[in-house]
Amino acid sequence: MVVSHNDTMLPNSTIKSIQDFFYSADSLVGVDASITPQQLLFFLKVPLASMSLPSPSTQPQNYTMNIFTNPNIMNSSSLGIDFVGYSSVNNTWDVAYSTCYVDSSTTPTMQYYMCQKYNDHVYGRQIDNTFTKTNNYGLYKWVCGNGQAVVCNTSDCSSACQIFKGGFKSGAMTTGTAGVLSLRNVTFTNSYQSPIEAGPNNFDFVLTFYQAGVLVSASLINAYTMNKTRLSYVRGDLVNYYNDNVVTNIGNRLPTMLKISGYLSLTELGRKPITAMRVHIPNVLSITNFIETNNFNRLGCSTQNCIATSGGVATALDTWVSQTVI
Repeated sequence: MVVSHNDTMLPNSTIKSIQDFFYSADSLVGVDASITPQQLLFFLKVPLASMSLPSPSTQPQNYTMNIFTNPNIMNSSSLGIDFVGYSSVNNTWDVAYSTCYVDSSTTPTMQYYMCQKYNDHVYGRQIDNTFTKTNNYGLYKWVCGNGQAVVCNTSDCSSACQIFKGGFKSGAMTTGTAGVLSLRNVTFTNSYQSPIEAGPNNFDFVLTFYQAGVLVSASLINAYTMNKTRLSYVRGDLVNYYNDNVVTNIGNRLPTMLKISGYLSLTELGRKPITAMRVHIPNVLSITNFIETNNFNRLGCSTQNCIATSGGVATALDTWVSQTVI
């Protein structure tokens, strides 16, 4: 999950943003491109098998994470990625709770870390946590273990270099089991909203992991933006829906109907004519019984034509682009 939050530009901005995200009533689950400047918070879980080779202790202890961004739509900080870990003491977040950011030196005048933090003061410049931008892509490069400046002080530091640990839950959490990554000082192009179709302005990230220069895994993250402005005169209602935690209307005999009523104001319409509307249905709901597969996947509507399409083979329940669409 990738969400946006205000960036105060202060060193502790990521810490404050995460606390606000979990405890504030104004949290946004998504990205609002109008926030300037903002930071993008990555809540992910990457297993060790996706970031290190099968026998990491027999390989050189060098772990590299690359995050590719789209320079056509956004600018961001050149001071590397920011990251914090969780501590069960007072439910706090800080870079010091990230397992890779532990000083392993026994000499007071020297400092050894397995990773370099954002806007680093220890080494005075970004060496193993950098950002470069070209016409084709922006690239964050984060090295953990043995890099140019950072050091792995054990025979296997793969677990310490795992900053995407997931671990978020409503119950008790333990120190070091959860971590969040942040891209700081992000600004989007004017009036940007992520398109649905593929193109040069998609809000996508490519995440790759290498160990000792060998590619371990690569993933594409399809992010999207949200407009927090609600439609003033449009309303959605469900008809014939019930769920009392025991019995649920699954619609086989008495179908649940989605009612969308109202109109768009001239301001909401803007200058672009609207010829169609998309409704994304969560994968936990099924409309299979009501799709006319022999009639171009048409679906019963009270007006105009409604066509249902499948979002694809992805199964993530919180990924709207992979869900059924009407």
